[in-house]
Amino acid sequence: MVLRKINNFQVLFQRNNFIHYAIVVLNFILFLSILISCQGPQKEQEQVIISSDYKEVTNTPDILIEKLSKKIRETSGLAEFDSLIWTINDSGGGNFIYALNKNTGKIKRKIGIKKAKNHDWEALASDKEFIYIADVGNNKGNRIDLKVYKVKKKSLKAGKEEAKSETIYFNYPDQKIFYRTKRRSRFDCEAIISFGDSLVLFTKDWFTNKTRMYSIPKEPGSYEAKLLDTFNANGLITGADLSKDGKKLVLCGYSNFDPFLWIFEDFEGKDFFAGKVTRVEYPSFRDAQTEGVLFMGNDSILVSSERSPSYSQRIYYFSHSKIMEEIGK
Repeated sequence: MVLRKINNFQVLFQRNNFIHYAIVVLNFILFLSILISCQGPQKEQEQVIISSDYKEVTNTPDILIEKLSKKIRETSGLAEFDSLIWTINDSGGGNFIYALNKNTGKIKRKIGIKKAKNHDWEALASDKEFIYIADVGNNKGNRIDLKVYKVKKKSLKAGKEEAKSETIYFNYPDQKIFYRTKRRSRFDCEAIISFGDSLVLFTKDWFTNKTRMYSIPKEPGSYEAKLLDTFNANGLITGADLSKDGKKLVLCGYSNFDPFLWIFEDFEGKDFFAGKVTRVEYPSFRDAQTEGVLFMGNDSILVSSERSPSYSQRIYYFSHSKIMEEIGK
């Protein structure tokens, strides 16, 4: 009789344990289902919801330079001064900046940047006196040494082999975790512009396909970047530039290797995303890994792409006025 009671107690205890664990598992499954339903599928692109002054157009650029030198096969950033196009290589490309003939793409100058290391150079910006080399590539998300090198344009004249640099260090205030990831970072960056007394950075967010806009001072020192705005780019942003009159901003990038441009107009100050917005897609060059963009004056837009399985390293040409004419048809 005692043994039977013990057996009954064990059965009851096991049943209660089973019910307890079943409830825990069901609650966990319910929690996950609610979480997933709130977040939605991460891999699918979000619908782009912008102001009513939004246009979308398909355009085919001209090929300005079909094949750049092998020395810049990972071209990643564009700037213009001294009637030359300037570019850099990204990670592993050495601490050099290259000046190219505007028409042929031939290298006219190769200048080493002193006190600088190419951890992952990704973008160029310039103002009247300086050029800024952004060592901001962070696709693994674990960098704690983000920086921009500031170089005097006068030190990049013909005949020079080296140029001195000063360093602007910064960090993102909202990055709290520095785990190493594989192209899942929200704090990668490949786009920078000069605006007044600030440098403005546009992130390459592998997780959400949005871009966050930050500003940092131009003076050497260590800073916490200031978050200004967020824009649903519906893709990865890899380059940025302002027109010479400061009235137009262009961003380049790609989504599943379909390249695109975003053009912003009629904005005030740094409120770039509040005005007229145009998305330009050019699917005829699918798989082009676009990396840099440059306004030549106020109409011509140049886009560089590094070497890929489908294309050589090259430069494309768009006309802003022709894009607007296409929209008006």
